[in-house]
Amino acid sequence: LKEGILRKEVEEIVDNENKEEQDEVERRKIVREHNDYRQLAETIHDQENLPEIPDECHNAIVINLFCIDEKFESRSLDFLEKAFQLFPDRDYIIVTQPHIVGENMLLQVFSQMPKKKRAIFDDVLYIFHRDALLAPLITVKRSSIEDISDARFLF
Repeated sequence: LKEGILRKEVEEIVDNENKEEQDEVERRKIVREHNDYRQLAETIHDQENLPEIPDECHNAIVINLFCIDEKFESRSLDFLEKAFQLFPDRDYIIVTQPHIVGENMLLQVFSQMPKKKRAIFDDVLYIFHRDALLAPLITVKRSSIEDISDARFLF
């Protein structure tokens, strides 16, 4: 009898945790208006017949495979700054790599995008926004009374 009650309690706890997780996933979903780009993307069914990308969507530098000699890997972050200098109208760098290629030092500063269930691309997708180059300049500290006058313009 105790075993049955305990099993039921555990099942209820697991069900509650699963429901909370699903609620959190739903809460985090970003609702976007239906647009032409989404409709265009939903028509892609293979990699061979990709539609032409509208000019207003050209805001990323795309790299299909990034390789660098180990001797220079520690300087690979310099590549990002130079890429944005060469393409000042671009906001993102997108890198796709086959699963069999290891993650190098450069990709550690990128965000790896989770694969969608219905995705037709097998490669790993990484994305980097130009503002992330500013990360070394940003510091966080506990505020003090003296900071109020410096931060007054924020209020």
